[in-house]
Parts: sequence; structure tokens; C-alpha cells
Amino acid sequence: MGAIYPSVPTQAEIDIARLHQFMKDPTKVNRLVNDENANTFLSDFIFPTTIETNGAVLYEVSAGVYLTRNPEEVAPGAVYPRAMPTDGDAAFAKVPKVGIDVPVTDEKLLESNRDEIQRAARQVGRSVRRQIDTPAVAIVQTVVTKTVAKDAKGWWYTISKAVGEVNNEPEDYEADTVLVPWDKWADVAYDVLGILPRENQNGVVQTNRLPEIAGITIAPAVMPAGSDPVVLDRKVFGSRAFKRIPSPEYTGDPKTGIETWTRRNPLGNDETLIRGRRPMIAIAQEPRAARRITGA
Repeated sequence: MGAIYPSVPTQAEIDIARLHQFMKDPTKVNRLVNDENANTFLSDFIFPTTIETNGAVLYEVSAGVYLTRNPEEVAPGAVYPRAMPTDGDAAFAKVPKVGIDVPVTDEKLLESNRDEIQRAARQVGRSVRRQIDTPAVAIVQTVVTKTVAKDAKGWWYTISKAVGEVNNEPEDYEADTVLVPWDKWADVAYDVLGILPRENQNGVVQTNRLPEIAGITIAPAVMPAGSDPVVLDRKVFGSRAFKRIPSPEYTGDPKTGIETWTRRNPLGNDETLIRGRRPMIAIAQEPRAARRITGA
């Protein structure tokens, strides 16, 4: 009888073992989830300023930049006039904990290898993003009550008119962005292309992105059907309130991205769970720093 030798693991078995080892590394999984969803949060773009809270935020809307009276000429030895600061309307927002689990089954891992982990990372990120971005866009459409009608002279004329109205507010706003729903993007892009210089290596045809024009960034955005384009000063329009929940099993920072937690399903049904969460909410503090373009 010949000698009996141990079997050699196949390449597929080696790869699966590596993938399971990958999912046991919380830093690698968190990096994958956030890399798959990098720079995709519309709320991060519209509300670039962050406020850390313990779960809720009390803030003022349109607090203003001027005092209740103007400075006056003061005679030598005279008392200076006193004025009270202006207050805005008080508002309150509770930061929701937005999160979801996605399973990666051992069978799917065998069938599609690393693609299954990437798909799970992409889908958990997109799902969390939708639950945060959708109310953020709704806030923009709701709180911005001042409007500019679409002018027959074209999109760029209308955008410029809206910019002028925002910048003419006494708070010294400086409009820097126009959000354009994707269903209106073709009309805006076609009109604006006519005022751009001739194509170069970084032009629209090569990049599929309109450049900054006269200090205004033209940004297409996923917005509900019927939404209006919005011109706004992103620097002051609003903020993102978030909270850091002291859960030791999570990796990542809700201020900059999605927190993740990966573990085998405790039910023992042959799958690994990837959880993503981001406790965050958008708040609008200066609605007068924006204009909706109606009649589009």
C-alpha cells in the first residue's frame, strides 16, 4: 500500500479564506465601504459645516449680522451707544440614527468572490446615503421661499439674476453654487455650454462636468421629481449635525463618512453581516442665502 498524503487546498479555497479574513478586519471593511461611496453624499456638499451634538441641536434661523441700532458719532468723553444683538427664530432638530445590515452569504462569496463584498459595501453605503440625502434635499426645497422665475433669456441669465438677488441681501451672502436636478441638467448644460471658451484637455466633453463659471459651481443632483434648481451660498446656508455614539465595535467617523461593523451572523446561517450607520441630519440656518428657480 502506498503512502497517504494530505490534500492540497485549491486556489478557490485559498481565496475564500482570504476573503473571510478580510471581513474580519474592521479597518479594511470600513475603508472599502467609504471608498465605494466617497464624495457621493449630496448633504455633505450642500452642508459642508459640521456640528457635533449629543443627539439634538438647538439653533437659530436667520440670526442676522447687524445690531438693533447703527453706530453713532461719539463726542469726547461721551458714552457710547449700546445695541442688543439680533436673534433669529429658534429651531430644534433631533439627530436620527440611520443604519442598515447587509448579508454576505458564503454561497454568494463562493460564486462571485470579492465582487460580492464590494457590492455589499456599495449597497449599504448607497442605502445610508439615500436616507440622509433625501430629507436634506427636502429641507432645501421647503425652507427656501424666495424665488426667481426662469427667464426667456436663458439659464445663465436666470442663474446670474438669482445670484444677484442672493448677494444683494443685507447679510453679505456670496452665492457660489447652483444645484440642478438631473431631469433638468440637459437644458442647463446645453444653454451654459454656449458661453464657455473653446474645448481644452480639461473641458466639458472630456470630463462631463461643467466648470466653475464666474465663481459659481454648477452641480447636478439627485432630487425628487418636480424639484426646482437652487442657487445658494453653501458656506452659510446650513450645517450637518451629527453625534458620535460610543459603540466600541464600530469603525469610522460619522463626521467624515459611514461607520461600519462586520461580524458573523449569530444565528449561524452561513453569512457575514456588514452594518453601516451614520447618525446625521441637515439643518438650514440661512434660508435667505438661497433662491429657487421656478418655471423650469
